[in-house]
Amino acid sequence: MKNLKEILKELESLKEFENVIPVFEDGITDLSIFDRLQKFGLTANEDLKTLYTWKNGGKLWYSDNDLDEMKVEGLISESENLKRKTNNLSYIHANLLFGSSFFLPLDYAIYSHLDFNENNYPEYPELFVFFASDSQLTINLDPNSKYYSRIYYKNASIPIPEPASIFLNLEDMFNTFLHFFKQKIFFLEKDMDNNYDFTKDYNRYSSEGLKLNPQCQYWDIMVNNIIDYEYENKKRP
Repeated sequence: MKNLKEILKELESLKEFENVIPVFEDGITDLSIFDRLQKFGLTANEDLKTLYTWKNGGKLWYSDNDLDEMKVEGLISESENLKRKTNNLSYIHANLLFGSSFFLPLDYAIYSHLDFNENNYPEYPELFVFFASDSQLTINLDPNSKYYSRIYYKNASIPIPEPASIFLNLEDMFNTFLHFFKQKIFFLEKDMDNNYDFTKDYNRYSSEGLKLNPQCQYWDIMVNNIIDYEYENKKRP
């Protein structure tokens, strides 16, 4: 089986990516990842390091309030705060390339993680938010947990007991995305303004996802409308 680095390389080589690579931030170094996370008592696993050395999330639109709070938290400097306010980008649809969430730059991921755990799941500090918008994807970063490296899904508008496992690890996550693009389940199309917009084949999305990730709750729930799972006490961890 391919490792995450190989999967990301193949994903980036797909024709669909030719028009969207500019919406991603350049990757950052292992040392930068370590330093930023350590400051908040967090440690990345090897796959999360691989992901952020590949790309440091997508280029986002930041509210002035978010930027000011990130500065207060020590996540960004004064100069970076001003730079982002000056260069704030318009909403980039291609950031939703992997589903209904943005791939967050690491500093904003930490900011979202702090907010997520304070206001949503303070009992699960091991869940680190790294994709967010209408839905959030979190990764278990507790090396002592039996669910270490597992990816969980949250969406307030969908009645799924949360958090629900969606991938066993980042390799499975991006291997699923790669499969979806190859099978035209994920694809990009131009909108009326000639911008690329992400969409998916909803008829095949859940069934194919379940085939690839049979041990994870989210796909089982989506296919079979099962809503009686719990985070720590479940049939399929």
